[in-house]
Amino acid sequence: MALQDYHNILVPVDGSDNALRAVDHAAALARAADMQILLLHVGPLSPIRMLEAMGYPSATREEARKGAAEFEEARSAMAESLFKAARERIPEGVQVRQIVEAGDPAQVILDEVEKLGNAVVVMGNRGLSSVREVMMGSVSNKVLHRAACPVTIVR
Repeated sequence: MALQDYHNILVPVDGSDNALRAVDHAAALARAADMQILLLHVGPLSPIRMLEAMGYPSATREEARKGAAEFEEARSAMAESLFKAARERIPEGVQVRQIVEAGDPAQVILDEVEKLGNAVVVMGNRGLSSVREVMMGSVSNKVLHRAACPVTIVR
């Protein structure tokens, strides 16, 4: 596919300097190719979903529900703060949407790309230490090797 066949630029934002540089790159691309930017923030799973995934009993999960509203509020406030910083770097006239999801960042990014069907990814490289990258793999590396679309990694 040629660049003009793509309509969306998916830009994961996590508050890092590299993610903000990725927003700058995506903004220039969006303006030049008349594309829409989709800002994606991937937050942590809620404590309830984590307890469910780990098989904790319902009484423990019910106790976690008591703090769920505060957790959701904090997660939403964090996402909005990140989106605000990103939107400030995007020029007028470029369409921007925001998506908030929870889970494994690499998998969520790949899932969003699949849902969109016509997106490119522009993302920051967080520059993990070589030991951590060998042990866990970086999000950008996973996306780069698994995505079925063009991926640009910005440093």
